[in-house]
Amino acid sequence: AKSESNPVFQAARVGAQDAARELGARRGIEIEILWRTPADEDAQKQAAFIEQLANLGVDGIAITCSDATKVTAAIDKAVAGGVAVACFDSDAPQSKRFVYHGIDDVDCGRAVMAELAKALGDAEGRIAVLAGNQTAPNLQARVRGVREELARHPKLKLADVYYHKETAQDAAAKVQEVQTANPDIVG
Repeated sequence: AKSESNPVFQAARVGAQDAARELGARRGIEIEILWRTPADEDAQKQAAFIEQLANLGVDGIAITCSDATKVTAAIDKAVAGGVAVACFDSDAPQSKRFVYHGIDDVDCGRAVMAELAKALGDAEGRIAVLAGNQTAPNLQARVRGVREELARHPKLKLADVYYHKETAQDAAAKVQEVQTANPDIVG
């Protein structure tokens, strides 16, 4: 996963462990989950973990990429060595992974912006986007979707896109910082 501290990935870990138990019992095999995740987002560590897991001889790797450009070579090397690699949540589309599972992030960004405009009654004002990790492909695509939809709401202007470490505490701190510095932001 991207980071140990993100509740989304803590839930993913529990889900993987539960699925391994259920699938293993149904198929009469043992499935072991080896969790290799940086404490905080670090694509270089993710790449190193992919190489370590491939060297251990794992059958498959699932990854949500903090920075696709930094993990693609490791993914490709693992695939060349016979390891099946799947991306979830945040893709490495130029890699040789066999599948990506996640939402359409551009559509998600459009939907978020449309809902914000609706909640604001298409009033005039400045908005801000809180976007997490600047290098994550999924978050870049969501911001792209926000910008596309924002073009349909000419009364709303984007103050800026604000990036932060993907933890609840860092997100809350960034919201407070931005709102204090920009009290005219309406959404």
